[in-house]
Amino acid sequence: MSGKEIVKQDDYSHLKIMTGAEEVKGLAPLSEEMMLVPRIKLVQPLSDEVSAMKYQAGILIDSISKDILCEDGSLEIVPIMYKESRLMYHPIDSGGGVKCMSADGKTGNGDPGGSCLNCQYRQWAKKYNEKTKKEENVQECSTVANIVCIPVNVPVENQYPIIATFMKTSFPTGKKLINSIYQKRVNPWHFKYEIFTELVKGEKGTYYEMRFKPSGKAPEAIVEYMESIFDLMNEKGYDVHYDEGEMEAEAEAMADADSDDTFK
Repeated sequence: MSGKEIVKQDDYSHLKIMTGAEEVKGLAPLSEEMMLVPRIKLVQPLSDEVSAMKYQAGILIDSISKDILCEDGSLEIVPIMYKESRLMYHPIDSGGGVKCMSADGKTGNGDPGGSCLNCQYRQWAKKYNEKTKKEENVQECSTVANIVCIPVNVPVENQYPIIATFMKTSFPTGKKLINSIYQKRVNPWHFKYEIFTELVKGEKGTYYEMRFKPSGKAPEAIVEYMESIFDLMNEKGYDVHYDEGEMEAEAEAMADADSDDTFK
């Protein structure tokens, strides 16, 4: 981010465009079908961005544009809303790929699809792991915690709605962050949180996980725009940017999450 001007904390007027109050010439309003919100992607040691783009593992990037959001692994966000989803993959050794996905965490699309509440794959079960040569408790269908937010310690051009996704080993962090937001008993955008990365060494390799910590009240200058952004996104609806290959690679990179010992 060197060489880019960071917006002053008291100036967030550029967010007015995202509330729908102003039109951008040459850009028609996006329909629900066309609205795709990028994720904050945590670059892992085996991610394509490391080999193809020479990015450093442990940084946070935009999953669509591949722009670097922060090079030091620390990003300050203001939450807008929370969305739960579910993902299940075919085994890597049988070709991989998404087997079933639920955008709302309630109804799955794929195999087996249907009600997530009654699905056998959301339950923990014993399964023999060929890699570790031992029996482990696994949950084949994983809950994904998605927090729609706006980064605030980044250049103006990177201050837009983006989703912090927590799955597999990062899911406990997402669960704690969501509960921290709920405990405030006010609209989420009144407080800021710092998301940072941490290197973890597991029995199946080394990877990064996202962590968080509260970082105080959000600037009043940003709060005045956030409710309108929430209303617009809530009214239109939106899709989370799930690139099947990327999400699967991230899940594989954090393979230690297959054990229920991770979810404590």
